[in-house]
Amino acid sequence: MKNLEQISKVEFLLSSDPVLAEAMKARLVSTEMRRQSNIHNASRQAVKIANNFPDGPKPQELDEDFVQEWVEGVKDISNEDVQNIWSRLLAAAPTMPNGRISRPALELLKQMDQPTALCFKEFAKIWSSVGFPSIKAPPNWAPFGVPVRLKLLMEIGVIERQLFSSFTIPHLGVITQIDERPRKFQMLNTLDIYVWGQRAMELGGAIFKGSFDIDEEAVHRARVENFSWLVDEGYWSLGIKRQGTSGEFFDYMISPNNGGVEHSVEQVFRLEKDNLLDSSWRQVLRKYADDGRLTVFV
Repeated sequence: MKNLEQISKVEFLLSSDPVLAEAMKARLVSTEMRRQSNIHNASRQAVKIANNFPDGPKPQELDEDFVQEWVEGVKDISNEDVQNIWSRLLAAAPTMPNGRISRPALELLKQMDQPTALCFKEFAKIWSSVGFPSIKAPPNWAPFGVPVRLKLLMEIGVIERQLFSSFTIPHLGVITQIDERPRKFQMLNTLDIYVWGQRAMELGGAIFKGSFDIDEEAVHRARVENFSWLVDEGYWSLGIKRQGTSGEFFDYMISPNNGGVEHSVEQVFRLEKDNLLDSSWRQVLRKYADDGRLTVFV
């Protein structure tokens, strides 16, 4: 009853003050025009993005509920960086099994303003060229110029922290922890990294199509930093199975101990002969070969 009384007061105020009523109408019209412009710009950009997709399987019909959810989400997004993500999502929706991204993933996107969206994209660039970052990375690590703000991404559910004994690094291969401690100790997984949360993985898989345009020198510096955070542990070695190789044995192994000058010279020679290895990763591994810590089996 009290709510009805309050609404009646507002109605009376507007009817008795035509200037106020006109101001309210103008504000509502301006808001709706801005929203319609956002929807129009984002959908038009989505068409351009979709036109550049390579030919693939027959596209799915867009889920009607998703279209409405997308419109409601993008209508108040005026920033170009964030709007671009929404456009990419709409463009990719017909390529998804159900013609949509899940509602939980969409809710994650709704949390992103321009700074958060840039961090989200920055994490994707690190993941695609360097690999998942070690938890030893600074919270505001900025290998490509924009701070990734790892703690913020973790708080909103974009990334999460996980322990591994083995995982894949892009353009290098599978790295595996090899325990070097006395047997009285239990195995301790120290490959502690930040990985995608489930919703962010779905969202990123939809909007990040193709490779990023990143400076090669910046990529190499980031690889050197992140790899050292993963490898410099005194109680275990790291076995590396190069990408695309088969079999049960490692191609390389990094030990915490120096193997001596003769070992170093031989392993550097073997490493430089491996033309199948990405040149940047060869430079990263060369440091450990020079230090006598790398054994090359290929």
